Amino acid sequence: MMTHWRLPFWVRRMRGPDRKPRPRKSWRLTTVSKSRYVSGYSLALVRLGLGDKERAIDALEQAYRNGEGADIYIIRVDPFLDELRGHPRFEALAEKIVPAREFAKAATTSK
Repeated sequence: MMTHWRLPFWVRRMRGPDRKPRPRKSWRLTTVSKSRYVSGYSLALVRLGLGDKERAIDALEQAYRNGEGADIYIIRVDPFLDELRGHPRFEALAEKIVPAREFAKAATTSK
């Protein structure tokens, strides 16, 4: 099982020397996810690491629909998702998971 913090290192290995994704490796991930459980959140991080923002958001939306709350609740603070901030689909999904007013309230309370 791959842990969340190891994903960026694994994604780097999926890229070639020219920093472009290796399609064969990406295809393999999709195949593995059909036979074994791969969290949508983890799949989103890999897709994002490969530069595919739309498919990364697709995977996050699927994780939300599947009720993967243990992973997806950190969507507003996970630095691996910074590239998606400001994207309308991502912001709409983040609002469904942790509304901005609740997030702001929790942030000020913890100070």
